[in-house]
Amino acid sequence: MISLCIFVLLLSLPCVYCGNETIEILHTGKGGLCDPTVNQASGRYKVNPGKEYFFWTFESRNDPSNDPVFLVLSAGPAGASTTFTVSQNGPCTVNSDGTSVERNPYSWTTKANVVWLDHPVGVGFSTGSSVEKTEREVVNNICNFIKLLFGYTRYKGGFYLVGMSGGGHLLPQVAAIVRQSTIALEGLIFVNAMIDALSQYPSYPEMAFKSPTTSPVISQDQYDQMVAAMPDCLEKIKACNVKNTLCETAYFFCGGMVNLPVVNNGYNLYDLPQTCPHPRDQLPQGCDNQELPPNVQEYMNSTMVKLFFGVRGDYVEMSKEVDQSIPSLLESGVRVMVMAGDRDYVCNYLGLKQWMLGLEWSKKEAFKAALDVPVKDNTGRVIGLRRSIERGLYTFVQVYNAGHGVPREKPAESLRFVNDFISRNLVAI
Repeated sequence: MISLCIFVLLLSLPCVYCGNETIEILHTGKGGLCDPTVNQASGRYKVNPGKEYFFWTFESRNDPSNDPVFLVLSAGPAGASTTFTVSQNGPCTVNSDGTSVERNPYSWTTKANVVWLDHPVGVGFSTGSSVEKTEREVVNNICNFIKLLFGYTRYKGGFYLVGMSGGGHLLPQVAAIVRQSTIALEGLIFVNAMIDALSQYPSYPEMAFKSPTTSPVISQDQYDQMVAAMPDCLEKIKACNVKNTLCETAYFFCGGMVNLPVVNNGYNLYDLPQTCPHPRDQLPQGCDNQELPPNVQEYMNSTMVKLFFGVRGDYVEMSKEVDQSIPSLLESGVRVMVMAGDRDYVCNYLGLKQWMLGLEWSKKEAFKAALDVPVKDNTGRVIGLRRSIERGLYTFVQVYNAGHGVPREKPAESLRFVNDFISRNLVAI
């Protein structure tokens, strides 16, 4: 492997080789799109002659050499991570006109070097003659990308994996492989993520009908029907965990069971108890374009952006097993934080907290006994609850009054919680 520093060499070399895999640099240096004050790089990770993953990366605004490196994985089962660069936790935000951006003062690049990677083939600017046939293939491609990037690095702040929404399911699998390498994996950050369906699905009826953070969005009859169907759903999830060919059945049965009653009642799955602005916006997965702000795809498909990146083809925002690795990661010292907006239904905070409470590892009872501590901002306003043990080894954060897109809806609060986590500053003020 030719040694490689994420930004130093990415900013100086047109192409990096590793066996049959290469990284082709499309743009490097300061200036250009988004934040012109820091070094950035974009390019293609060529998995093989027929598949390429697109990435976009920015150095920290603070102290790049000593700040950590984040790798952000996708917003869904087939969602483009780079949409977050211009809409959620990235250095800029697309304006309402869809043709320009403004600097995001709450970017996660405030104290971290961040890489957004589009995967699998067919999303964002990632292209290929055929999509990956298995999730394991996607995981291996991501891991090889990480190893290629970290052949050499001057960054001293450690490496964190970030999984948002459906990207959370990949994180434990990627982490388990990375942990076996020489890369200093410091922690995992999940944001309203689907991590373990078997643990999280039982929370949907409670979130829809009995949540302390939102008024009921389904009727008593709908609640009873959802509860009655849950055992069948869980059995299908168990079958999926054993045999991949059964996952489509589980996906449609369980997804329809928990989502359709809420959708049919007109509510926004991403932000309860909000309703869809217009009846025509109501889709099976929730309100149209509510997970991400409007105009992201329009901006990324603009001639200006395509010329800047040197890419062809259209930018595709979304393309239509229970993992046991986290306990061993925790036991080895890899830190885990789960952050969840308490008005999201899709990956709701009740299910995520229940998953954390039920995880079997040596500190399970200590976490169950820990308190949910109110966290205040600099004005004294309570912005959420945090439960943490072992100086942030295992941390759950409930972000008040936030839906699915916590970094976009509560940018200052989400940045505060992330910076607390990486600095191990977990004392509430």
